[in-house]
Amino acid sequence: MLEIEDSNINYPVLQTTDNDYYLHKDFNRKFNTCGWIFMDYKNNSKMIDMNTVIYGHNIKSGIMFADLQKIQSNELGEEVTIEFYTPNKKMIFRVFSSYMAKPDNYAIKSNIVDLDTQEKYIKDMLERSDVVYNVVPDKSDQLLTLSTCDKSGKKRILVHSVCISSEKFKN
Repeated sequence: MLEIEDSNINYPVLQTTDNDYYLHKDFNRKFNTCGWIFMDYKNNSKMIDMNTVIYGHNIKSGIMFADLQKIQSNELGEEVTIEFYTPNKKMIFRVFSSYMAKPDNYAIKSNIVDLDTQEKYIKDMLERSDVVYNVVPDKSDQLLTLSTCDKSGKKRILVHSVCISSEKFKN
């Protein structure tokens, strides 16, 4: 489950073996032009990657990832909190970068495997950000990247956040 305070984003996150399936399938795997919110197929669903990427459509009616626009345009302020629930823990993230980019020039890395690459990635995301947020990640922190298209469908809105707390559920 993914929730962003002060937004309409509150959805279960799905995952399959490719990044095309949930572009036009809903939670029940039925055809739907709105698709669903889904994790990059390369990420570990238990959320142990250095950067986990989640995609969703920007639907004009305000559903799915439409409210990422509010983060990118600073309507939600400099302290945006994202809650992400995995099967065994609750993770709290704080946004540190948001911006709009052309599809061929945006930065989604779901396969970061070392601290040097992570450090460079964080630096690049901080430089790209349209908003100065009140948090700067360390290279050892877990990141969460959210991606959608803008209203025109010609650019991408990216929101990068850092895990600030994690709580395991008791069995």
